[in-house]
Amino acid sequence: MKHSIKILSITLIIIISAVNAQAQWSLSGNVLTGNEKLGSTNSADVKIVSNNNTRMTVKSNGKVGIGITSPSARLEVKYNSTTTDPTLLLTESENDYSRLNFQNSTNSNYWSIAGYTNASNSLSKLSFNNNVIGNLMTLSGDGKINIGGPAASYTMTSINNNNNSEQTVDIGGGYRALNVHTRGVETLGYGDSSAVAATFTADNSNSYDNIGLQVYAKNASNTNAFYPINTGMYCSGVSNYTVSYGGVNTGINCFGSGKGATNYGLYASADYANTNYAIYGTYYSGSSGTKYAGYFNGNIGGTGIFSYTSDEKLKKDIKPDYGLMEKIMQLKPSHYSFKTDEFGAMNLADGLHHGLIAQQLNEVFPELVSEQVFPEQYDLQSHKVKQAAVTYLGVNYIELIPILISGMQEQQEQIKLLTNEIAELKSMSCSLPASKTTTEAIASGSYLLQNVPNPVMQVSTINYVIAANVKTASIIVRNITGNAVRSFDNLAAGAGSVSFAAGSLPGGMYTYTLMINGMPVETRNLVIVK
Repeated sequence: MKHSIKILSITLIIIISAVNAQAQWSLSGNVLTGNEKLGSTNSADVKIVSNNNTRMTVKSNGKVGIGITSPSARLEVKYNSTTTDPTLLLTESENDYSRLNFQNSTNSNYWSIAGYTNASNSLSKLSFNNNVIGNLMTLSGDGKINIGGPAASYTMTSINNNNNSEQTVDIGGGYRALNVHTRGVETLGYGDSSAVAATFTADNSNSYDNIGLQVYAKNASNTNAFYPINTGMYCSGVSNYTVSYGGVNTGINCFGSGKGATNYGLYASADYANTNYAIYGTYYSGSSGTKYAGYFNGNIGGTGIFSYTSDEKLKKDIKPDYGLMEKIMQLKPSHYSFKTDEFGAMNLADGLHHGLIAQQLNEVFPELVSEQVFPEQYDLQSHKVKQAAVTYLGVNYIELIPILISGMQEQQEQIKLLTNEIAELKSMSCSLPASKTTTEAIASGSYLLQNVPNPVMQVSTINYVIAANVKTASIIVRNITGNAVRSFDNLAAGAGSVSFAAGSLPGGMYTYTLMINGMPVETRNLVIVK
């Protein structure tokens, strides 16, 4: 019995030793069945150690840390790398790209970052790919960037050479080469925040020319009877509010400042076309309120001519101007100075000026007067109104010129008429009845004054004085042939006047005579013009 127990014990020891021997990992390699495990079967972390330092830790929750014992991600590598000792290195064994793929277990699509190195920097590439779309962006070793184009086409370039830097953006077949958007920072103050989509600065104290932004648009093709339109810069300032809160929407705001001899807020030029406009301004015909294609706050100067729209094909209801002399005589030219201290923001001209007062001109030629608006002025820092809008009357001096020309022509016709009729009067002077001179008439106590206005178009006033001891007094108006055309009878003694309506009489030379007790006392001449 003792012998049997001894044999059984030896057998168990051999079996256990064999099992233990089979469970050991050999440093020279092991034959595995596929069911073996390396690690822990409980919640303990697995650590891999070299030189008595933990190099990698596999946490019980499955997170793996390299260089860190408490990784915060599924895989975290912590290492103070250098360019020659990187944190992660992917090496392609052949002349191909090293790749890092990203994919999802729900489908077969994936993203890929692929890097290719070459002795020539221009041939070295780092690409971003999608397995469906293909190559999306490529960076070359010489600093070029390709977005969405063929492999050999680099539509964004960045070339750095000390003080010089050039960047180009070109999107083939697209509508926008570059789209930049920002909402800015909103604050409760509504005045100390702003949204700036992009800022371009050129600052070189050693340069003769610094350009903050240079824009070109060229080579639009004319195909299928469509006309090309090349716009260097399109600017739009639009409010998103449907209710007006005031403020200013500016498409482009330019400011030229510095210690140069000349500063331009906006400098424009046009060349090479049959029709060239350095600056073209317009407003939408459907817009409401005051409309200006251009408004200048201050003096306007130039070396060329100002061409006013005057072509006959653009006009209708054309009628000649005449009979304007009476209205012209009502105009009251004045000299004045502007209130530059009270309306400083309007940049009114200094010194003495000559012109018409709009309110006075409005009574004679209202079509030459229009209401104008100088807009509200805002402080650029506080965004608050620093001067309210000013509504004022403006004068169209350009259209006053043809009115004055018409008056000059009318006056010249009167001069010609008077010259001719004076000659006729001289030839007929022997046949006219003699009359007393003005001195003799005044001495008698009854006399005439010159009619006003003279020449007359419609109505003129004849003033007179009649002595107290006269029995009858009258004024008779005669034409050039001596026939009476008007008569004013039973005039009272003393100073008086009669209104002479000339509208129904033909133009020409006339006389009017003061008759006292049936005898002519004094005769004067008047001219009717048409």
